[in-house]
Amino acid sequence: MEKFILSQSFYDDQISQDLVRVLDLNEQSLNLSNAIIYYNFPIFRNIDEEIQYPSLMLVSPRHGISIFQCDNILDRDQNKLKYIDEKTSQIYNYLVSKLRTNKNLRKDRNNLLFGVNTFIYAPNILTYQPDVNTTLENELITQDSRIITKINDIQNESDISEQILNEILAVLEGSKGIIKSKDRNISEGNSDKKGGILTLLEQEVANFDRRQKYAALTQLEGPQRIRGLAGSGKTIILAMKVALLHLRNPEAIILYTFWTKSLYTYVKKLITRFYRQHDDIDPNWEKIHILHAWGGTSIKGVYSQTCHQNNILPIQYQEAKGKSDTPFDFVCQNLLAKKNGILEKVYDYVLIDEAQDFKPSFYQLCRQIVRKDCIVWGYDELQNILDVKIQSTINTFKNEKYGYQGIDLPKLQEQHPQIDNDVVLEKCYRSPREILVLAHAIGFGIYNTQIIQMLENKEHWTDLGYEVIQGNCKEGEHIIILRPEKNSPLTISKRQKPEELIRYYAATNSMDDEVKWICDSIQNDIACEKLEPEDILVVCIDDKYARKYFHKISNYLMSIGIKSNNVLQDIYATEFFIKGCITLSTVYRAKGNEAAVVYVIGVDTVASEKDSRIVRNKLFTAFTRTKAWLVITGANENSNVLFQEIQKALTNMPNIEFIYPNIEQMNVFQRDLAGANILKASVRAKAYELINEAEKQGISTEDILNLIRAEGKK
Repeated sequence: MEKFILSQSFYDDQISQDLVRVLDLNEQSLNLSNAIIYYNFPIFRNIDEEIQYPSLMLVSPRHGISIFQCDNILDRDQNKLKYIDEKTSQIYNYLVSKLRTNKNLRKDRNNLLFGVNTFIYAPNILTYQPDVNTTLENELITQDSRIITKINDIQNESDISEQILNEILAVLEGSKGIIKSKDRNISEGNSDKKGGILTLLEQEVANFDRRQKYAALTQLEGPQRIRGLAGSGKTIILAMKVALLHLRNPEAIILYTFWTKSLYTYVKKLITRFYRQHDDIDPNWEKIHILHAWGGTSIKGVYSQTCHQNNILPIQYQEAKGKSDTPFDFVCQNLLAKKNGILEKVYDYVLIDEAQDFKPSFYQLCRQIVRKDCIVWGYDELQNILDVKIQSTINTFKNEKYGYQGIDLPKLQEQHPQIDNDVVLEKCYRSPREILVLAHAIGFGIYNTQIIQMLENKEHWTDLGYEVIQGNCKEGEHIIILRPEKNSPLTISKRQKPEELIRYYAATNSMDDEVKWICDSIQNDIACEKLEPEDILVVCIDDKYARKYFHKISNYLMSIGIKSNNVLQDIYATEFFIKGCITLSTVYRAKGNEAAVVYVIGVDTVASEKDSRIVRNKLFTAFTRTKAWLVITGANENSNVLFQEIQKALTNMPNIEFIYPNIEQMNVFQRDLAGANILKASVRAKAYELINEAEKQGISTEDILNLIRAEGKK
């Protein structure tokens, strides 16, 4: 029996704990092995705007749905018993009416395909004798033996089908709020085209798996980290958390923050959809603040708002850039210093998306503006362009200057052992298995002349959803690592061969030839494969020539009647995709977004930078933007340096095979951006900031490294 203990109040609720214990002890005899029990869920508002939820809800393929309202009521408190009975009936009416809205769950117009039963569990009532004014609508259970009898009584001869059970859970949990795919006018004869395959693919991912649901539904009064690869659902989980927190605590002030400005519209839409799964009105946006971490001249940000709330004049970007190589880190540290580490507690909950993109100063700032350490962050260990190490939450939040103690998640876990405060999401729903395996192989440089970077141990690979099927990750061992289908469950891999999912092309002559091939391929995607323009994203790896590429592509597409959206033209835009337009972006702006087809272009530049960690991580990030198909192109024979690695990866698919490197040497190598130990530690941070600025200036990574080398010799 799976338990979703979704609130810390469970540990003060002895009656509910007792009932869970009874069900646990009798799990086998009652046929509850495949059942799920929820504590204080689902949540809704009654007609008087009061928050309601059952103490426990049991969902079982053999027993249907059972609602238990648990209370320590005593014998003589008839009025309280009547109140509990009315409350239980309200919960029943809400659940049944909600379930009836789904036609797949109805036997006919008025009846469900399964039973919904209600019970009041009050073991402290020893002798119940109802008076003439107390007639209960819901069955009262006062003895544990009676629970066993009643669960047996409502048991069916056969199980509810898995399809119906999943539909029940989706309705109850609110996962129907996941943004559905748009309607595609795909005729029966075109079902094998990309448009038809994409329609089926989007239907597959429009549901939560168990781990995602657990992460979304748990409501801790304290810190929680949610870790997973790109496409594991972290943004969706955080948005659902906001909706449920707002529903449960309508007066609480909630902050949702992130790094990628283009996430704003998507996040707001998600929160609204999830909230409306439980209420008939939109969220109160005066209570929910969706803010970019820094902001800009036209966009509010956490930093600027916090400055105003603490009577501090914000530092503008250009000023900060002139004083530090890491301007956002600088302004956050500056704000903390000006207030001696003590800021106004403005929020009841803070949720941080794309948390891997922030330095400790922003975590510490967020911790100072939230009450009771109620901070949740979604973290992708491999999306940080410059770091693959597991985050230390103690070091991240610790600051001896201001007396900040680090956050020790394992120690805090001991206080609520049935609620996980460090959730790892092994499954990836964005990219097909073949593309994810390729992205890791290329990102780590597995098939390069030398491996560029490596995870720390077998356990780290497991965290990312892999299985080490040969070797123990010791130096000199032949290692074989497999990504099992269960952790990349998209069925597109059964419909398309790896060479259909992953294509690459090297233009023989010039950029113009490459651009023509790209645009002709895009035209085919739309005209023949039945995709929409907004399904297609072009990501340029070559920072130096990105603007030139996009200018040529935009002009060529326009000449054949296809519009494009060049996101470099407006760095403050909050819309990444525009209906009817191909999207053109650099890696930095593409982070956090996804598309059905991703063209990664200009990869001939990789030849001169193939040992660069930055370039490797850019490739990983670009590859994992795709939901289905990946196309990689370059302008000349230099592209073959990368294409040879891709071919080796495809040959070993779905495994990654290599000789395990010397980790000590690897750690030394990780300090170097280009493969030789040429950078002084004092200028390393400057490299990171310069890379982020590259897209605005049109400077290549190679040129940046030359600048850093020159400064490193001073």
